[in-house]
Amino acid sequence: MVRKMKVGKRALLYLVRKKSKSITLLVVLTIISTLILIGVTIGNATDTAIDNLYESLGGYFKIEMNIQSEMPGKVTDALVADIMESEKISAYNGMDLLYLVVDDLELEPGRYTQSGEGGADTTRFLGNTDSSLNEYFTLGLLSLQEGRHIQAGDSGKAVISNALAERNHLSVGDTFSASYSGEGLMEEEQSRIVPHELEVVGIYQVETVSHKDNSNTAECDIVENFIFTDTACLRSIPEEIDGREIDTYKRGVVFYVSNPRDLDAIVNSLTKIDGYNWGGYTITENNEAYLENAVPLVRLSGFISTLVFAILLISAVILSLILFLWMKDRIHEIGVFLSIGIRKTSIIGQHILENLLVAFIAFVLACVIVISTGSQIEKRIDTALSENTETVEIAGNFSMDTQSAEQLFVKQGLEVDSSIDIHIDIVELIEILGIEVLIVILSTGISSIVVLRMRPRDILSSMS
Repeated sequence: MVRKMKVGKRALLYLVRKKSKSITLLVVLTIISTLILIGVTIGNATDTAIDNLYESLGGYFKIEMNIQSEMPGKVTDALVADIMESEKISAYNGMDLLYLVVDDLELEPGRYTQSGEGGADTTRFLGNTDSSLNEYFTLGLLSLQEGRHIQAGDSGKAVISNALAERNHLSVGDTFSASYSGEGLMEEEQSRIVPHELEVVGIYQVETVSHKDNSNTAECDIVENFIFTDTACLRSIPEEIDGREIDTYKRGVVFYVSNPRDLDAIVNSLTKIDGYNWGGYTITENNEAYLENAVPLVRLSGFISTLVFAILLISAVILSLILFLWMKDRIHEIGVFLSIGIRKTSIIGQHILENLLVAFIAFVLACVIVISTGSQIEKRIDTALSENTETVEIAGNFSMDTQSAEQLFVKQGLEVDSSIDIHIDIVELIEILGIEVLIVILSTGISSIVVLRMRPRDILSSMS
């Protein structure tokens, strides 16, 4: 009758008969399952957080003329085209700067308005191929409120502040004119100055705290007076005066990489581009925000990986020892099975099935435990990470005019989301369940070596 009994039924009967051992094994496997589940989910969540960080804080570098070099290099359209051939660079923003007179605009009052001197109608025009990539916007110092940004191919377009728009009753679609001041130019050059009409395509608002008292600040240095415009516009004005075509970016070009991890490699590969004197350029990398936030996550990911490996190893050892000790108590049972013709493989299969049944129940219990405590785990990890990195301090002078940047903004804290989101998906469940199955099979196999190596005669003789 026993011989005809299937392996599954024998396994169930053993678990029911040996309740104390089954409960002990269930507790041990539940603890192991919970630890593995927490470790793997935290590890995967950390990797996801790092990937999200890569996307949100994409590194970038700036190339500009090295004025200290004996042969300064010009940042031309041709250079930009050569650099953009790299698939690892996702976008760029070419920058220019001119101080222009806006006769038909009333600027936010500053030093020149207070003193009555000339200059109260002159402000800063920031040329861009894509103003959305200007650091004022990427760092959150400014944000677009209405309309759109300056885009490649634009000509005669402008993005102004909401303060300037309200003061002059301007909205998206309205126009205003700007012209070169003519100061310091020869009479012939002054005769070529003509006003340029610009269309307002966007309105921005200042998100940071600028100096409220502008009485000692020049109008052109008050951030609310900044006007973002296109490259074509800022090139056409000096082209008319000089009588020659311009193909350079006076303030350099910022290149954004797809993955901050590739930033160093990309910058190092620039010197391989032929035809340029790279000693005549200054290349500045900026991935501090990524490094500040990624380092704690990378450390956590490495620690979790080591911890999970240690848990797996220790779990396999402990489980093997427990099963090995219990195996000695089953010598009589094994001898009976062998005496009635049940194979060793069938006996070991029964032992594996017993442990797998308990492991499955333990796995379900572990899932319940982790799901119910997931939010608490998230809070503890986020608190630990925030102690290392609360904010990224940004001075905000990377792409700004270096002579006045420190006057514009107080040092700002850029909030970056590097929080851990612990959740369990189907892939993780299958992954962890597979790990547990391997541990159970391995541990059961190791504990059953005694049975595999003993001959039926030796087992039966040991019973007597």
